[in-house]
Amino acid sequence: MIFSSDHIYHLYNRGNRSIPIFYQERNYAYFTDKVRQYILPFADILAYCLMPNHFHFLLVTKNIEGNELNDAIGIMLRSYTRAINKQENQTGSLFQAKTKAKELNKEEKLPLICFNYIHLNPLKAGLVNQLDNWKYSSFNAYSNNVNDHLINKSLAKEFIGITFEEYSESIYSFNPSIDIQNKLYL
Repeated sequence: MIFSSDHIYHLYNRGNRSIPIFYQERNYAYFTDKVRQYILPFADILAYCLMPNHFHFLLVTKNIEGNELNDAIGIMLRSYTRAINKQENQTGSLFQAKTKAKELNKEEKLPLICFNYIHLNPLKAGLVNQLDNWKYSSFNAYSNNVNDHLINKSLAKEFIGITFEEYSESIYSFNPSIDIQNKLYL
């Protein structure tokens, strides 16, 4: 992955062979601590969703040089993998070989489409009936004004262009077929 400064990206990866990457509740917290440590120095997060076997982030890079963010993501995932392998008494790769980062054009509606796509994941996967029941995403920060230290809400408002007061209702009318056209699916 090559990241440029001040660009918006959809960053995602899944468990190797679609295996789980989160086994226990504490794994989600540990992973978000790693995200805070390794990604936030180089990017602002607009949205995220942690699913049992994959993750998504919508981020805007800061002023970065070279491979700083790419290297940080690699260190974060290797560190997390070591911890999970130790916890689960297993060896080998936890994540698929390549973490993907799709650059999104700020001028198009792709950031909004991706923002919604990320938040809709638990509903589409059948994990919840209402999005605010999934606590491993940034959805509640936008719909219920829950404090979330991973995301930059003011920057999200600038890039996404929606009023968050209406977000909890408007997301349910989002057309997921647009995702397929724009290849936001994994």
